[in-house]
Amino acid sequence: MSKIISFKFRIYPNKIQREKIDYNIECSRFIYNKLLDSRIYNYGKYVQYLKRCKKIGIKKNPKQFYSFCKLASVKQIKDSYKFLKKADSLALCAEYNNLKHAFENFFLKLRKFPKHKTRKDKKSYITSFVNNNIRIEKNRIRLPKIGFVKIKVHRALPSNYKIKRVIVLNKACSEYFVNIIFEVPEEIKQTKMEKVVGLDFKIGDIFISSDFEKPEYIMPYRKAIERLVKLQKIQKNKKKFSKNWYKILRKIQNTHKKISDKRKDFLHKLSYDLSKKYDVVCIENLSMVEISQKLGNGNNTYDTSYYKFTTMLKYKLESLGKKLVKIDKWYPSSKLCSNCGHKKEDLTLDDRVYHCTNCGISIDRDINAAINIRNEGIRNFIESLNV
Repeated sequence: MSKIISFKFRIYPNKIQREKIDYNIECSRFIYNKLLDSRIYNYGKYVQYLKRCKKIGIKKNPKQFYSFCKLASVKQIKDSYKFLKKADSLALCAEYNNLKHAFENFFLKLRKFPKHKTRKDKKSYITSFVNNNIRIEKNRIRLPKIGFVKIKVHRALPSNYKIKRVIVLNKACSEYFVNIIFEVPEEIKQTKMEKVVGLDFKIGDIFISSDFEKPEYIMPYRKAIERLVKLQKIQKNKKKFSKNWYKILRKIQNTHKKISDKRKDFLHKLSYDLSKKYDVVCIENLSMVEISQKLGNGNNTYDTSYYKFTTMLKYKLESLGKKLVKIDKWYPSSKLCSNCGHKKEDLTLDDRVYHCTNCGISIDRDINAAINIRNEGIRNFIESLNV
């Protein structure tokens, strides 16, 4: 048994290597758009074929759909555009597979129709491991068509790893990263239930736990919003696409990067501490979009990045053989009494203290909900083991 994991490292290419990386990104974007154009053209021919069949009065042949809507090959496009031969061929083939999967999702009604990629939304390319063309040696990584690039390996690599793919990214602030996808042998660990905790989502503090703990969240966006507003006003008064306009744009990008870095650093540390401390963590399966729309405070809701926090917590727990249990979002965790189980139907959002009319207990509303989430998570986890 093996599992797929990915590590993200920063790389420091020189000027020539940066140009080659940007060239590969641009070529992969170009071939994706050309493949999409060929598919759209062939699909138009198929629609004409259907109209002709209907007019003549013959039955349509389902096999004709695949012959008409077949993607053009990468080799055909490379022969037509000679400059593509200087790019990484594995990156071009990866775009062919990406578009193929995009159309499969479209026909299965999972996604919308694929769109052309622009320079704004295409800032990376994928290359695959073939014949030891990608390898890490001390503080350098070898990439196809790029050569050895300086890399900052800030964490220990997994033992007995096998590199599958590498995603090379160019961030907005001219910082380059590699996302390395490894295949490692999976160790089956049995989850214990010695320490279990329930987490109730709380705007501004991320969560409050059933152990009466509440992290002091830094709210990075709310603290930097004054600077962002000031920079955006200055940029508005500059001539668009001028040198001064781009100077302010870089300052805005750097401010957003600092916000993102502070948030990710805090969430990584918080999820790491929880994964070390508890064996099972129980949370509600919430939708942040619905919460922000109903409560009308989107900035505070999205600033917590609760979904990103839960994804971090999940993979950290699973790597240690532990479990993240999600209960149904419609479970009435706030309305139930954690002491006797009595349901209080007339509870409102203004009631911050839960007063039970059945057993007479008075407890903080959020802590009461966290305890109920923990109890329901334990019940769901035991049921999953018995199935």
